[in-house]
Amino acid sequence: MKYFSIFSDCILTKGNKRSIISDVSNKQLYFIPNDIYTILLELKKEPLGKIKNDLNKEDQETLMEYIDYFIEEGIGFYCSDPKAFPPINLEYHSPEIINNAIIDIDNNSSYDFKKVIRELIDLRCKFIEVRAYTSISISKIEDFTKEITKGFFRNIDFIMEYPKNIGDLEVIKKLMLDFPVIGKITFHSSPMHLINDFFEFTEKKITNEKCCGIINKKYFTLDLKTFSESQYHNSCLNKKISIDVNGNIKNCPSMSQGFGNTKNTTLKSALIQKDFKKHWNSNKDQINICQDCEFRYICTDCRAYTEDPNDMYAKPLKCGYDPYTNEWEEWSTNPLKKEVNKYYKIDLD
Repeated sequence: MKYFSIFSDCILTKGNKRSIISDVSNKQLYFIPNDIYTILLELKKEPLGKIKNDLNKEDQETLMEYIDYFIEEGIGFYCSDPKAFPPINLEYHSPEIINNAIIDIDNNSSYDFKKVIRELIDLRCKFIEVRAYTSISISKIEDFTKEITKGFFRNIDFIMEYPKNIGDLEVIKKLMLDFPVIGKITFHSSPMHLINDFFEFTEKKITNEKCCGIINKKYFTLDLKTFSESQYHNSCLNKKISIDVNGNIKNCPSMSQGFGNTKNTTLKSALIQKDFKKHWNSNKDQINICQDCEFRYICTDCRAYTEDPNDMYAKPLKCGYDPYTNEWEEWSTNPLKKEVNKYYKIDLD
């Protein structure tokens, strides 16, 4: 008997109005109707001929058009035994206590970042993002980078203000070549929008932690690690620790709840405090509206700014997507979110 199957690394997710196929190996996304989603599930158990016989002529033609398309795109194939192609394992394991961290700094930051990095090394942290809301000197970038090379870090990203001295760009480029641990450097408040092999320039002004938390399709992550982690954990906050500009230890710098300050509290002691891990397991299947969204396993999340500050499972405030209409809108202009913006003191001007 003839069966049709989707490759195991092309994973189906059903939304309210439509479904998607996430090709986590080739990082491609395909939209399909929910009816096709249902049929693809049936095809895992029943031969193609039987499925076709249960459909009218028009639906048969539609199904075969999709199958031809899937084969052409390299995400599906014919086989004689679908059991020979088991589903991909979506179990998620991460041995580190902390695997990612955010370090925020501005001109008034006085905490000992070297002490923070040493403590992150003890926690076997792998990824760091340094966010500078003001300009940052070359020597400061060097200090961060040299300290990080002492640990187990795989990558450090920088977000910083566009340099006042344009010549700094060439110096920073050389620094990136000398220290491969530096991943991406994003310059905000830039006079242009540009992405090249070394830098990303954005005209957007990132002045403080309240600029964070925006949900946008350009932030979607199509890889097996993210997809698997999102099945069980929060795609933003799981195994994360952060230091805000004042040295306060938080799960995320944008969140109001702190767990001590680096001057008198170690990262390890902050981690064991009640509520530090409160949101780590809040996955998108638990979050209102997100649980009906077809993008829920490839999307990021925000628990710092939600549409209802009193509901820990409310939809992210800064998301403009509606899974019930499949339309995107600018979240900041939504009049229904105006009062909530005031609550969080988010300046949209």
